[in-house]
Amino acid sequence: MTDADDYRIDENESSGTQYYAFSVRLAPDWQPPEPDWDGLWGIVLQLHGPDSYMTSPSFCVQVLDQYYIMLHSGDLDSPEDSLQWEFYPLANTGLNRGYWVDLVVKIKLAQDFTGSVDVWRRNEGQASFTHVLSVDDVPTLQYKSSQGGVGDHYWQHGFYRPEQDTITHVLWLDGLTRGDTFDDVVRAAFPAMIKFYLPLVLKTDW
Repeated sequence: MTDADDYRIDENESSGTQYYAFSVRLAPDWQPPEPDWDGLWGIVLQLHGPDSYMTSPSFCVQVLDQYYIMLHSGDLDSPEDSLQWEFYPLANTGLNRGYWVDLVVKIKLAQDFTGSVDVWRRNEGQASFTHVLSVDDVPTLQYKSSQGGVGDHYWQHGFYRPEQDTITHVLWLDGLTRGDTFDDVVRAAFPAMIKFYLPLVLKTDW
Protein backbone atom coordinates (compact mmCIF):
# COMPACT_ATOMS: atom_id res chain seq x y z
CA MET A 1 0.00 0.00 0.00
CA THR A 2 1.40 3.39 -1.00
CA ASP A 3 0.36 7.00 -0.47
CA ALA A 4 -0.51 9.61 -3.10
CA ASP A 5 3.21 10.22 -3.76
CA ASP A 6 3.87 6.47 -4.19
CA TYR A 7 5.71 6.12 -0.89
CA ARG A 8 5.08 2.93 1.09
CA ILE A 9 2.67 3.37 3.99
CA ASP A 10 4.30 1.93 7.10
CA GLU A 11 2.35 1.17 10.26
CA ASN A 12 3.55 1.14 13.86
CA GLU A 13 2.16 2.20 17.23
CA SER A 14 2.23 5.86 16.20
CA SER A 15 -0.40 5.00 13.55
CA GLY A 16 -3.03 4.83 16.29
CA THR A 17 -6.46 3.78 15.02
CA GLN A 18 -6.95 3.46 11.27
CA TYR A 19 -9.78 2.39 8.95
CA TYR A 20 -9.33 0.32 5.78
CA ALA A 21 -11.89 -0.49 3.09
CA PHE A 22 -11.91 -2.66 -0.02
CA SER A 23 -14.18 -4.83 -2.16
CA VAL A 24 -13.79 -8.45 -3.20
CA ARG A 25 -15.79 -10.54 -5.64
CA LEU A 26 -15.22 -14.27 -5.96
CA ALA A 27 -16.01 -16.12 -9.18
CA PRO A 28 -19.27 -18.11 -9.07
CA ASP A 29 -17.31 -21.40 -9.13
CA TRP A 30 -14.93 -20.35 -6.34
CA GLN A 31 -13.46 -23.18 -4.27
CA PRO A 32 -11.46 -22.74 -1.05
CA PRO A 33 -7.72 -23.33 -1.51
CA GLU A 34 -6.36 -26.75 -0.60
CA PRO A 35 -3.63 -27.02 2.07
CA ASP A 36 -0.06 -27.95 1.25
CA TRP A 37 2.73 -29.25 3.50
CA ASP A 38 3.02 -25.83 5.14
CA GLY A 39 -0.65 -25.29 5.97
CA LEU A 40 -3.67 -23.51 4.52
CA TRP A 41 -4.29 -19.85 3.80
CA GLY A 42 -6.14 -17.66 1.32
CA ILE A 43 -5.18 -14.08 2.13
CA VAL A 44 -6.56 -10.98 0.37
CA LEU A 45 -5.18 -8.27 2.70
CA GLN A 46 -2.20 -8.60 5.04
CA LEU A 47 -0.13 -6.45 7.39
CA HIS A 48 3.45 -7.72 7.56
CA GLY A 49 5.99 -7.04 10.26
CA PRO A 50 9.66 -6.51 9.41
CA ASP A 51 10.88 -8.97 6.77
CA SER A 52 13.67 -10.10 9.10
CA TYR A 53 11.06 -11.88 11.24
CA MET A 54 10.30 -14.31 8.37
CA THR A 55 6.87 -15.13 9.79
CA SER A 56 3.15 -14.84 9.09
CA PRO A 57 1.53 -11.40 8.86
CA SER A 58 0.46 -9.75 12.11
CA PHE A 59 -3.04 -9.20 10.68
CA CYS A 60 -4.80 -10.55 7.60
CA VAL A 61 -8.19 -11.04 5.95
CA GLN A 62 -8.59 -14.63 4.74
CA VAL A 63 -11.06 -16.13 2.26
CA LEU A 64 -11.36 -19.89 2.74
CA ASP A 65 -14.70 -21.64 3.31
CA GLN A 66 -15.83 -18.27 4.73
CA TYR A 67 -14.29 -14.89 5.59
CA TYR A 68 -11.88 -14.77 8.52
CA ILE A 69 -9.62 -12.33 10.30
CA MET A 70 -6.32 -13.78 11.54
CA LEU A 71 -4.01 -12.22 14.13
CA HIS A 72 -0.40 -13.32 14.66
CA SER A 73 0.67 -10.47 16.91
CA GLY A 74 2.46 -9.52 20.09
CA ASP A 75 5.93 -10.65 21.23
CA LEU A 76 7.17 -13.38 18.90
CA ASP A 77 9.83 -14.25 21.51
CA SER A 78 7.24 -14.95 24.20
CA PRO A 79 4.44 -17.06 22.67
CA GLU A 80 3.06 -18.33 25.97
CA ASP A 81 2.68 -14.91 27.59
CA SER A 82 2.06 -12.25 24.98
CA LEU A 83 1.55 -13.74 21.51
CA GLN A 84 -1.89 -13.68 19.93
CA TRP A 85 -2.41 -16.28 17.17
CA GLU A 86 -6.10 -16.69 16.46
CA PHE A 87 -8.66 -17.05 13.64
CA TYR A 88 -11.87 -15.05 13.95
CA PRO A 89 -14.74 -15.87 11.55
CA LEU A 90 -16.99 -13.00 10.54
CA ALA A 91 -20.54 -13.24 11.85
CA ASN A 92 -21.92 -13.19 8.28
CA THR A 93 -20.19 -16.32 6.97
CA GLY A 94 -21.43 -16.55 3.37
CA LEU A 95 -18.89 -16.05 0.58
CA ASN A 96 -21.52 -14.47 -1.70
CA ARG A 97 -19.84 -15.98 -4.76
CA GLY A 98 -20.32 -14.03 -7.96
CA TYR A 99 -21.19 -10.76 -6.20
CA TRP A 100 -19.26 -7.93 -4.59
CA VAL A 101 -18.59 -7.92 -0.85
CA ASP A 102 -17.55 -4.57 0.66
CA LEU A 103 -15.48 -4.71 3.85
CA VAL A 104 -14.45 -1.98 6.29
CA VAL A 105 -11.83 -2.81 8.92
CA LYS A 106 -11.00 -0.66 11.95
CA ILE A 107 -7.71 -1.47 13.69
CA LYS A 108 -6.18 0.04 16.79
CA LEU A 109 -2.50 -0.67 16.11
CA ALA A 110 -0.74 -1.74 19.30
CA GLN A 111 1.99 -4.12 20.41
CA ASP A 112 0.23 -4.98 23.67
CA PHE A 113 -3.27 -5.99 24.69
CA THR A 114 -4.72 -2.52 24.15
CA GLY A 115 -5.30 -3.17 20.44
CA SER A 116 -8.61 -3.98 18.79
CA VAL A 117 -10.21 -4.99 15.48
CA ASP A 118 -13.71 -4.28 14.16
CA VAL A 119 -15.12 -5.33 10.78
CA TRP A 120 -18.23 -4.23 8.88
CA ARG A 121 -19.60 -5.98 5.80
CA ARG A 122 -22.05 -5.09 3.02
CA ASN A 123 -23.07 -7.47 0.25
CA GLU A 124 -23.81 -6.23 -3.25
CA GLY A 125 -27.31 -4.77 -3.36
CA GLN A 126 -27.43 -3.90 0.34
CA ALA A 127 -27.70 -0.25 1.34
CA SER A 128 -26.00 -0.40 4.73
CA PHE A 129 -23.14 -2.13 6.49
CA THR A 130 -23.46 -4.75 9.23
CA HIS A 131 -20.99 -5.00 12.10
CA VAL A 132 -19.69 -8.58 11.79
CA LEU A 133 -16.66 -8.75 14.13
CA SER A 134 -15.41 -7.04 17.29
CA VAL A 135 -12.19 -8.17 18.97
CA ASP A 136 -10.91 -6.15 21.93
CA ASP A 137 -7.85 -6.30 24.18
CA VAL A 138 -5.47 -7.91 21.68
CA PRO A 139 -2.10 -6.95 20.22
CA THR A 140 -2.31 -6.11 16.52
CA LEU A 141 1.39 -5.53 15.77
CA GLN A 142 4.22 -8.01 16.18
CA TYR A 143 7.71 -7.58 17.57
CA LYS A 144 10.62 -9.46 19.13
CA SER A 145 11.54 -8.31 22.62
CA SER A 146 15.10 -9.52 21.97
CA GLN A 147 15.39 -6.96 19.17
CA GLY A 148 13.84 -3.93 20.87
CA GLY A 149 10.59 -2.16 20.04
CA VAL A 150 8.07 -2.54 17.23
CA GLY A 151 9.48 -2.13 13.73
CA ASP A 152 7.61 -0.78 10.73
CA HIS A 153 4.85 -2.95 9.31
CA TYR A 154 3.62 -2.77 5.70
CA TRP A 155 0.47 -3.72 3.79
CA GLN A 156 0.05 -6.09 0.84
CA HIS A 157 -3.15 -6.57 -1.16
CA GLY A 158 -3.74 -9.44 -3.60
CA PHE A 159 -4.41 -13.15 -3.26
CA TYR A 160 -1.85 -15.27 -1.44
CA ARG A 161 -2.42 -19.04 -1.23
CA PRO A 162 -0.52 -22.35 -1.09
CA GLU A 163 0.55 -23.81 -4.41
CA GLN A 164 -2.46 -25.54 -5.98
CA ASP A 165 -2.38 -28.60 -8.24
CA THR A 166 -6.01 -28.66 -9.36
CA ILE A 167 -7.68 -25.35 -8.50
CA THR A 168 -7.69 -22.11 -10.51
CA HIS A 169 -8.86 -19.12 -8.49
CA VAL A 170 -10.54 -16.12 -10.12
CA LEU A 171 -11.37 -13.05 -8.04
CA TRP A 172 -11.70 -9.29 -8.36
CA LEU A 173 -10.31 -6.75 -5.86
CA ASP A 174 -11.11 -3.05 -5.81
CA GLY A 175 -11.14 0.18 -3.83
CA LEU A 176 -8.43 -0.35 -1.20
CA THR A 177 -8.44 2.77 0.96
CA ARG A 178 -6.90 3.86 4.27
CA GLY A 179 -8.33 6.72 6.33
CA ASP A 180 -9.04 8.21 9.72
CA THR A 181 -12.80 7.58 9.88
CA PHE A 182 -15.39 5.07 8.74
CA ASP A 183 -17.14 7.63 6.54
CA ASP A 184 -13.88 8.72 4.89
CA VAL A 185 -12.97 5.24 3.66
CA VAL A 186 -16.52 4.36 2.64
CA ARG A 187 -16.78 7.47 0.43
CA ALA A 188 -13.36 6.82 -1.13
CA ALA A 189 -13.60 3.05 -1.62
CA PHE A 190 -17.23 2.63 -2.66
CA PRO A 191 -18.29 5.47 -4.98
CA ALA A 192 -21.75 5.22 -6.53
CA MET A 193 -20.65 3.70 -9.82
CA ILE A 194 -20.76 0.39 -11.67
CA LYS A 195 -17.54 -1.58 -11.47
CA PHE A 196 -16.04 -3.02 -14.64
CA TYR A 197 -12.64 -4.59 -13.99
CA LEU A 198 -10.58 -7.47 -15.29
CA PRO A 199 -10.34 -10.42 -12.90
CA LEU A 200 -7.28 -11.54 -11.03
CA VAL A 201 -6.63 -15.10 -12.23
CA LEU A 202 -4.35 -17.57 -10.48
CA LYS A 203 -3.66 -20.67 -12.56
CA THR A 204 -2.67 -24.12 -11.43
CA ASP A 205 0.49 -24.58 -13.50
CA TRP A 206 3.01 -22.68 -11.36
